[in-house]
Amino acid sequence: MVRESPLRAACALAPAWLIVISGCSLALDFSDKEIPIDAAADGPFAAADCTFGEPNDTPDQPFAVTAGMTGPAAICPPAIGSDGSAGADDLDYYGFSVPDGTTSVTVTIVMSDRANGDLDLKLFGSDGVTQLGQSRGITDTETITCPGASPSCAPLTTGNYVFEVFPAITGQTNSYNITLTIDGSGSGSDDGSGSGSGSG
Repeated sequence: MVRESPLRAACALAPAWLIVISGCSLALDFSDKEIPIDAAADGPFAAADCTFGEPNDTPDQPFAVTAGMTGPAAICPPAIGSDGSAGADDLDYYGFSVPDGTTSVTVTIVMSDRANGDLDLKLFGSDGVTQLGQSRGITDTETITCPGASPSCAPLTTGNYVFEVFPAITGQTNSYNITLTIDGSGSGSDDGSGSGSGSG
């Protein structure tokens, strides 16, 4: 009776892609059938953050900002097409109204601290085209105050306005919080703020 060497038996049981036993001589199989299928990578933002206020990707369909309805939100990675190409950057537009008697309006976004996550802020008239102010810093906070000098913004008259949150550089994504403050003797104070873990 021939006894099988324990080393030979161990070699026979070792996976084709793994060499862990000294003395084993194995043929490696690099065919596709041996390649494990990776699961899709988890996104850095919650689905609710990415869908907050959507669809609000264009200035003609801004999401109305009111107290208690200002986040959490995020600029999220673009969808990947069937050909493997990335779609357009995510953009978030929000609308708000300025009542009679308003003396000051401030829009602020505060981003999460993460690499490649610089977001910027622009303020437009009701048409979503006429730019009234912008904040394009490199910190985690962007703020526009009207009237204000840095960044420059004239006083806002009674009416509707739109602000945009967008990537400072194509492809950048991040979560953010929004604060809208409207002050004035005729309007009182409307301070709506939201906190996010992270587009709408």
